[in-house]
Amino acid sequence: MAEHRVLMIAYYFPPLGGAGVQRTVKFVKYLPQFGCQPQVLTAWASRYYTRDASLSKELPADLSVSRAFAWNPILPSARLNRLFNPLWRWIFTPDTLASWLPAGARLGARLLAQQPFDVIYSSAPPYTGHLIALRLKRATSKPWVADFRDPWTQNPFLRYPSAFHERQNRAWEQAVLSEADRVISPSPPITEDLMRLVPDEPAAKFATIYNGYDPEDWAGQPEYARSDKFTVTYTGSLYGDRNAGPFLDALGRLLGDGSLPRERIEIQFVGNTGVKPEIERRGLGDVVQACGYRTHPETVGYQRQADLLLLILPTSGGEGAVSGKIFEYLGSRRPILALVPPGGAAAGLIREAGAGFIVPPEDVDAIAGALRQMYEAWTDGRLGETMDRQVIGQYDRRFLTGRLAGYFDALIGEGKT
Repeated sequence: MAEHRVLMIAYYFPPLGGAGVQRTVKFVKYLPQFGCQPQVLTAWASRYYTRDASLSKELPADLSVSRAFAWNPILPSARLNRLFNPLWRWIFTPDTLASWLPAGARLGARLLAQQPFDVIYSSAPPYTGHLIALRLKRATSKPWVADFRDPWTQNPFLRYPSAFHERQNRAWEQAVLSEADRVISPSPPITEDLMRLVPDEPAAKFATIYNGYDPEDWAGQPEYARSDKFTVTYTGSLYGDRNAGPFLDALGRLLGDGSLPRERIEIQFVGNTGVKPEIERRGLGDVVQACGYRTHPETVGYQRQADLLLLILPTSGGEGAVSGKIFEYLGSRRPILALVPPGGAAAGLIREAGAGFIVPPEDVDAIAGALRQMYEAWTDGRLGETMDRQVIGQYDRRFLTGRLAGYFDALIGEGKT
């Protein structure tokens, strides 16, 4: 098999940590098995909320990583960030990492001039990454795959400071969707929404590649061992309308009426959740732990030892969300309590896999009922693995990376160089 050289443009890359890093890391890890040699164009490792050196260990030993200047305007305190974020949104567009664009485009042009790359891949957000790829595409006509990990102008969590900013972002988005040779996303609803923005583009240009899970993440992890406490674990971030309030209200109600004995319950929030004030306000500190950010191996360890995994997506804007956490939960093979829109994409995946209990995310009564039911199943020894392993197997990261490599092969074979 001929080896294809791939220039991969991604801001979120080790030593940075978090969910946005893992999709690119896993692609880079497995692409060489499909005849693709990746080289990464990223940014200097500036200030960021999370770092995770463990992710670097998954990268190929011979991987070449090139870094361009980018100033990330994260300030030392949450109060200062809240104060200055509106200003940054006025100054920087398409996002607060816009300073990466000139240096990233120059570095990319130099790399393309020096080495015979066959295809360009870009990951966003930040959407500045797509603008770097757009410039390189226009300069070289290399085939280009644009990966939208989240929506751009249709993102329900983004608010533009003016009509000008919104128009400019919509124009950039149209250019990316029109000029990229292939557009992918990790969720069918996101893919469908992107297609609707450019109705004249062929449907075959768009595809969904789920985030998936990597079985190797659990290599060396101890097998699940039941403890004397019913352990419910949430891993990941909480932000915007994605909050733990309804779950904590339901928990407090069950503890208050004696349905759940405090001494037999342990709730863990692992990640940048900001949930500690919510816990303290409800007087739940004796049963709920805010564990803070953990490395990726530590996080999957928490998942493996949970009796029940907690998933939270908001009612508004959560219908199309299929976060990477869902697939890690499936890979851990532990039951899931999914507080998600019942008609959304996440609920569909969990039903297909037979992976757990789906409850509307703001329905405290329904959450309390589901939590009580799962606790009773645990006490009776009935809360175990019920997942369809054949369904889960299709979300293996290696298999999904093979699909990406197939798109690279097809574009190169079409002579789009």
